[in-house]
Order: sequence, then structure tokens, then C-alpha cells
Amino acid sequence: MKGPCWLVLTICFYMGWACAPQEGPWDASQNSQDSYSGLEQFNAVDDLNIQSDDVNEPTTPLILEVPSNTRLCGVFRENRALSMEHDLLAMIELEPGEYDLHREQDSFPLDIIRAFWFGPDRNQAIAEQAGICYHEKGKKSVYIWHRYLFEQTFKIGTDSVRLALPISFTFKNNNFSMDRFVLDEKTITYPVMEGFLGYGQEESELLHFASCSYRLLDSMVYKFQWQNNDMTVFEQKGINPLAKPAIMSIGYTGVTVPANFVKASVVISGNDREEDDYFKLVYAADHHNWNAEFLMILDPPQEGVYGLYLNWGDNQNLTPPQELYYLGFDLDPDNAVRRSKLSSYEIQEISAE
Repeated sequence: MKGPCWLVLTICFYMGWACAPQEGPWDASQNSQDSYSGLEQFNAVDDLNIQSDDVNEPTTPLILEVPSNTRLCGVFRENRALSMEHDLLAMIELEPGEYDLHREQDSFPLDIIRAFWFGPDRNQAIAEQAGICYHEKGKKSVYIWHRYLFEQTFKIGTDSVRLALPISFTFKNNNFSMDRFVLDEKTITYPVMEGFLGYGQEESELLHFASCSYRLLDSMVYKFQWQNNDMTVFEQKGINPLAKPAIMSIGYTGVTVPANFVKASVVISGNDREEDDYFKLVYAADHHNWNAEFLMILDPPQEGVYGLYLNWGDNQNLTPPQELYYLGFDLDPDNAVRRSKLSSYEIQEISAE
């Protein structure tokens, strides 16, 4: 990270998947390509009739539930360069528990971040202060809702990092559509967190976070044999255009269906290697996961090779990549140490557990 910057991460808990303002406050049953961040929605109160005296609602506790071992990983943003995806690798581990989101307090302490790592060197951020959650209660038309905004500031080196999580519960027809939000694997299969690096929300720097494992999604396993007798087996979790090219995006502008590079098994000069470390496997792609790129980082390097790179430039037409790139220290395909031509390939789709 170079120079002073702010990293703002926003979890969108708008009764579902997307951050899209609709007829009622944060009705995510309808996704929109015109969506915008939860922080902007939280602050966009000019058109809201905020009322606290005439809200008639049940006293059911509003709960945020974080299951054990919940981690969120940064996932690719369509049309972003592979080198930037590498630079923006990030992982957040949440503190498990059930958190009561108080209705009658404007703010209250809340600590839900156990650890936060950022960058390819997985630098661990240090909390500068305890977490705090802000609360607003509002009403518009037939909707009543509670909005919460968690904030906590961290340091990475000389830079400040602010984490921000907006949460919303909506009351309609004498019932809350939900009174408990659970960050389970089903929920985090699609991006539930967004953020940006820097003072402005540059398109290339916008971050999205979802499941680190994509355990509930199918796998596409690509097995390539190369003319130099090396072999690569790359596993991609997600919804792949090879099998489902017409799938629609999920409502975040710039985010196509979920996918990530989750495992690699390779044979290089007769030596077997396997990798499933999130920080060693980098994925980039265009819309619908087309033109996918895969980078496996070799740590430690082997025979002067620090990474293996595949560019699937024509996966829309099911044409496999024709070359394997062996990368040097700079991990730049344009400066590849050597290349090898494709000899044969096999593609296998494996259903999720």
C-alpha cells in the first residue's frame, strides 16, 4: 500500500443479497444494476420520514449471528487486471457469537472483527480502537426499519483502515421479514461485503468479499498436459460460463456470478506440488467469468519459477489456453521465464457437496 489511504469495507445486509434501493427501504428481493454502497444508503436520509414516537412494532430482539470459523475473502471484480487482483487480496475473520442489536440506543460498543489481513503479504491490521455500532430508526410508507452501522479503524503499516458494516431490518404487515441475520455459508456464497481503497470510489479499486471456500458451489476442474511433460490441474469453484454462459449478474455493478480459483495440483519437472492457500491463488475474469486468468504462486519458487499463469482468452468458445507461462520474480506474464505448448486437456464438472 503506497501513501495514506482509507479502506472502507461495507457489508450489505439488506434482507438478502444486493445493495439496491427499491420501493421500500432496502428491499433486496429485486436486484438492480444501479445499486450503490450501503454507506451511501445509510447517509441518504433526505427522503426518509424519520419517526420514533409512533413506531408500533414487536419487541423481538434483533440479532446478528456469526457462526464459528467465519471468514470472508476478497473476490474478483470483472474486467480488473490480474496484477491488481493480486495486490488487493484480503481476508477478514469474524468473531463468532450472537450480537444483540439494541433498538433504543443511538450507539453502543460492538466488536466483531477477530482479524484482518490485507495484501499479498497478508499483513495483519492492528485495531486502533474498539468497534462501535450506530443506530437509526425510521419509517416510510408502510415500512418501519432499523439501520445499524458498525465501524472500527485499523492500521496497516502507516496507513489507516476503516471497516464499516451497515445492517438493516425491515418491519411490514405487523412482522419483521427477519429478526436474525446469520452469516452462514449460504448467505456469504454471494458477495456480502463491498469496499474501496483510497479517498474516492474508483471502479478499479472497489472490493467485494464473499465466502473463502465457495463450498456450496460446483467445481470446474481443468487438467492440462503440456508438451514439456509438466501437468497442471486447476480447480475453479463457482458458476462457470463453460456450463452456464447465460447466467445473470447478481445486482452489484461490476460483479458477475461467483467464482474463484481455489486449488491447484501441478507436476513441474517431475516434482508434485499442491496449493489451496487463498493468498497463493489469484483469479481474474471479464463479465460472466469469460476470459479467465489463473495465477498460482510457487512458494518457495522452483528452478527460478515463482508462478504459473494461464490465460483462457477464448473460454466463451470453449477453446482451451494454448500455453502455460512460467513466471519470474515479478510475476509478469510479459516477462515469462519460459512457456510450454498445450499437448492435451480434460475438463470435469463436479457437483457441490
